[in-house]
Order: sequence, then C-alpha cells, then structure tokens
Amino acid sequence: MNTIGFGFASGAVRAAVAAVLLSTAFSSRAEVINTHRKITAGDGAQQDIFGTSVSVQRDRVLVGAPGHNTGQGAAYVSEVRGTNNLQEAELTASDGLAGDHFGAAVSLTAKRALVGASSSHTNAGAAYVFDRQGANWVQQAILTRTGGQTGDYFGASVSLGIDTAIVGAPGHASNQGAAQLFTKLGTNWFPWSGLTAADGAANDNFGASVSKDGGTVAIGAYGAGGTRGAVYVFVNAGSNWVQQAKLMRADATNGDMFGYSVALEDDKLLVGEPGRDSQRGAAFVYSRTGTNWTQLAKLTAIDRPVGVQFGISVALDEGLALIGANGVGANRGVAYLFLRHGDDWIQQSKIKSFDGVSGDNFGSSIALDGDLAIAGAPNNATNTGAAYVFNVLPRAQLSASDGQAGDNFGQSIAAEQHAVIVGAPGSATNTGAAYVYGHVGANWPQFVKLTAANGIPGDKFGAAVALEEKAVIVGAPGANTNSGALYMYLKQVTNWVLRTVNPPFVKSGDSFGCSISLDSTELAVGASGSATNRGAAYVFFRTASNSVIFAKLT
Repeated sequence: MNTIGFGFASGAVRAAVAAVLLSTAFSSRAEVINTHRKITAGDGAQQDIFGTSVSVQRDRVLVGAPGHNTGQGAAYVSEVRGTNNLQEAELTASDGLAGDHFGAAVSLTAKRALVGASSSHTNAGAAYVFDRQGANWVQQAILTRTGGQTGDYFGASVSLGIDTAIVGAPGHASNQGAAQLFTKLGTNWFPWSGLTAADGAANDNFGASVSKDGGTVAIGAYGAGGTRGAVYVFVNAGSNWVQQAKLMRADATNGDMFGYSVALEDDKLLVGEPGRDSQRGAAFVYSRTGTNWTQLAKLTAIDRPVGVQFGISVALDEGLALIGANGVGANRGVAYLFLRHGDDWIQQSKIKSFDGVSGDNFGSSIALDGDLAIAGAPNNATNTGAAYVFNVLPRAQLSASDGQAGDNFGQSIAAEQHAVIVGAPGSATNTGAAYVYGHVGANWPQFVKLTAANGIPGDKFGAAVALEEKAVIVGAPGANTNSGALYMYLKQVTNWVLRTVNPPFVKSGDSFGCSISLDSTELAVGASGSATNRGAAYVFFRTASNSVIFAKLT
C-alpha cells in the first residue's frame, strides 16, 4: 500500500453546467406510464376473474382465473417476448370440481408452477405443483395441509422456492390461520413444517399472504389486533422453522390491515397496509441486520385520495418496489413504482392500463422480476378479467445527438439507478466524448455531453466510464502521450466539481484509464500498457484522514 496526495487539478468552468444536468439524472420522478401489452385467457368468459393472482419469471407469466368454469378455476402460462404474448398452457387440477377456485393464488419459477385452490375439498383447500417438461406443463403433486379441516382455505396464498413451497391457510381454527412448508425429495413432495403465530388468536387470518426467499419466510396476518394487522418472520433452523420476529405498526388502528400483502427479498421485506388512513393505504420497507428487523421507509403515493387501497398488492425485486392501488379512479386501479436511491425510496412512476375503465381493479395483484412486471385486473370486461405486462424501466435505444461515423459510441457504458453514461472515444478524431442519459417516463433523453476541456486528438476520452450516485468518472487512456488520465465529476453537496487526475507514477504508454470500476468507497483503474504492455491495475480508496491509499496490482 502507498499513500499519496494526488494534487487534483481543478477542471473547466463548464463543470458547473454539468452539475445542473447530471444532478437531474439522479432526481425523483413520478411519470405516468400506460401499459401496452394485455393478456387474456384464450377461453375466457365472464366471471372468470382472470388476473386475481399473477406471477412472473423472466419471460413467462402465470395468471390465475379462479372463477373459470363455474368456479372450478384455471391458471394460464404465457410467454412474453417483445410485444407478443403466447399462451403456453392452461393449467387445471386433475381432481378439480366446481367451486374449487383453482388459481386463487399462483407462484412461478423457471420450470415450476404452484397454484392454490383454496375452496377445494369442502373449503379445506389444496395446492398443485406443475413442472415444465419440454413444451408441456405436467402436474406433479397435490399438496394438502397436515390435519387440514373444512374452512382452512389452504391455498389462499402460495410461494415457491428451490424445491420448497409455502402455502397459507388463513381460515384455520376460526380464522386464526396457519401455513405449511413443503420440500421436494427425489420426485416426491413432503410436508416439512407447519407454522402458526406464537400469539395467534381467532380472526388473525395468519397465512393470508406469504413470501419465501431462501431460508426465510414472511407471513401476513392482516386480521391480528382487531384488523390492525401483523407480519411474522420465520427462519430455517435446520430440522425446523422458528419465529424470528413479529412486526406491527405502533400507530396502527382497526382496519389498517398491515400484512395484507408481503414481499420478501434477501434481508428486505415490503409490507402492504391498504386500509390505513381511510383506505388511502401505505407500504413499509423493513431491513434485517442479524436477527433484528427495522423499518427503513414508509411508502405512500404522491396522490392518494380516500379509498385507493395503496398496498393491496406488493412486489419487491433488486431495489424496485411495485405497489398496487386497485381503488384509484373509481376502482379502475393503478400501480406505483418506487426506486431505492441510497437509503431512500423514491416514487418513480404511476402505471395505468392503457384501456382501463372504472371497476377493472387493475393492481389487485402484482408481480415483478427484473424490469418485467405484471398486474392483474380481475374485474375487467364484466369480471372476465385481464392482466397487463409492462417494463417498469422502459428500454430504449440510445444514440449521440451529434454522432458521427467513427465515434465508437457504446465502446464503454455504465448504469446506476436511472442514469446511464456511454463513452464515444473515437469522437472528433479520437479526442473522445461521453454522454449521460436519464430515465424520464418512457424515454431516456440525453442530459449532457462530456468532453475534456484540454482534449486533443488521440486522447480517447470515454474509452472507459463509471457511474455512481455521487461520481461520474471518464478515462482517457491516450492523454499525455498515452500515459492516460481520469476525469472525475464529483458531487459535493448540490454542486458537481470536475477534477482531472494525472498520477505521477504513470508513464508514457501506460494507457492509465483504459478500464474503470467504481463503488461508493473504492476506485479501480486499468493501465494495460504498463511495463511494455504487461499491464497493471491500481486500486484507490480514501482513509478517514482524507489521504488516498492505493495499491498497484500486476
């Protein structure tokens, strides 16, 4: 390790202009996005309530229609590619009967589907496992609750893991509720662990919502405490599962229904509370450190009149939270997308069905995987129902506003939250440039073009780029007779300051800045020409005393 003082040289005055434009790329937006893909059942009919439940995995979606065929129910697998939707299979229970409500809840993984039939077996309920085998979906197992009874409504909620499943039974024991974990051993499914709340009481509806991720499950009990609601977290303790936490709202009142919906990802938990504040609703993000869960954020819609039921459904994936509010617009319904930005969650967009009408209840069900989402509208078209697929972060083809042949636009690229930087090192006879874009609604406009104030042909500014919440870094490996240089745009409070880095240890031909990697505390820079093209890399980080430590890797 070495300690140095870089002696950063101040950059051009135009950094002040970049300050305004770049800061825009990291600001909050609440654009309205209309969906453009609608899915319906090939044999759909009135009262099917297609869209009551939804799940998505990569380019496949699973939609439940528990009212289909006089309430026997069905679930539909569709493949989504580009703007096309192809119905791949209609799933039904091998022992299905009228009134079973197969499709009341669904969960999908890459090659497996789990479908709840909460009213089957005289309302005791069941859940069905299907595996994808080539082009077919084949029923593998019927799951029932150990000691199941009439009125359990087992299958009202379901969640799949890797060779594991959890199924909720909110009606068990006078609506106290229960949940059952299952595991697959060989080709068979077996009950693993039955879960109940340590302090459960009648009408808690424990198991009305469930979510599983790895060795953790979250179970909603929206009826607990006089419909104030609660969420219980259980963890795998080897041969059994133990309750790790009970989450409640200290300011809850009757009817809030905290835990009506839950979504779990790693150590983050999103909980819907649609009854809060005269059914305006809210959702809460929790984070786990060790065995403790603490609230990170309370999410509400920017516009939330009485009765919108924000939080009726929730989904969580990779820093994105999608929340349904099926009561908006006289029950037309919408969904709200929030984006994690550091410790904050910012409303990014409001999503509507392109052909929605009052009473559709769009957003009654929600699912999210990557940037692909699906929302159910079970009451569309006289309760026939529909589901809408959309990209929550719309895709776009980016190009330079002043691009020319030979610019090599796209040779380098970096993305952070809802901003993208693209290098064009061939621009202006290899002087180079870089372009910053930001997400605004369905578009990605160019915010700023960056160039080196003292750049000359051959610098190749933009050969490498990196982007982080408070830093934009551009490499120019051809600068200074191929010694190389870095241009750092650093956010200081509300301003962006440009600093040029020309380390004293690099030599002609090193190509310092040919590659860059950046996180919040460390910077790694490649110098592929060092030592007669043997190459080297440098890692920098700042100490508590504000000196810069670096290591040279060879």
